[in-house]
Amino acid sequence: MAINAIRQWLLKDPAPSAIKCVCADGEVRMVKIDANSRKRFVLAEATIRDIRATQVEALDAKGNTIRLSQVDGVEVDPAPMPAPATPQGTDFQLYARLLADAYKAGADSTAKPTELAFNTLGQLLSLVMKRLDDMQAREVKQVNAALRAAQGEDVPAEDLPPWMQLVSQFMAGAQLGQATQPLPNGKAHEEAP
Repeated sequence: MAINAIRQWLLKDPAPSAIKCVCADGEVRMVKIDANSRKRFVLAEATIRDIRATQVEALDAKGNTIRLSQVDGVEVDPAPMPAPATPQGTDFQLYARLLADAYKAGADSTAKPTELAFNTLGQLLSLVMKRLDDMQAREVKQVNAALRAAQGEDVPAEDLPPWMQLVSQFMAGAQLGQATQPLPNGKAHEEAP
């Protein structure tokens, strides 16, 4: 049985009067269930979680076993804490354990969304990098075409960058204009010496 299924296990018929728990450190504890309390199973579940039971046994009012189950998902401490000398020390140990469990539960609950966010960010970054690589390749191709055109080679217009296409059209128009203008001395059809 998973640790998050303890309450369903407690609610099964017949209802237990007490729970015998074997803790992760091997200690056997009894959890009494108050039949008059409305939250008896919530409190019993919380107690079973707090003592970190690895095995639970439901008992009836006479102490007979109703059902028995192993609890999965309970982590065993590498070294049990020493017993405190004062009641305040016991309270502090309980608070420390509860705080550590809360931090661990918080880390577990945010692990999946954090992993998903980083995976999405990685995919987005790879798409942006691919786009930048494509742009860089296109610019290198256009600069090489512009250099070839400047050296006098014939380059297809679609290989040239847009600004180079504009300049080449302007230069072609300027050359055409010079060819059709009359010479300054009025001899348009004679060749210059």
